[in-house]
Amino acid sequence: MVRVTPEILGSHPVLLVYRREIGDEAPVRAVIRFVTAVIRDQARVISSKA
Repeated sequence: MVRVTPEILGSHPVLLVYRREIGDEAPVRAVIRFVTAVIRDQARVISSKA
């Protein structure tokens, strides 16, 4: 990602939506862990102002 402007132009929460009955299945849990890890690892870049 490359920031185009120094200003934050907007924000939006990130939601992972899945059917409750498949939430315990291994592939679904793997995707949830992956997305969570990427967001956590990149939090500084995602939220930085510059």
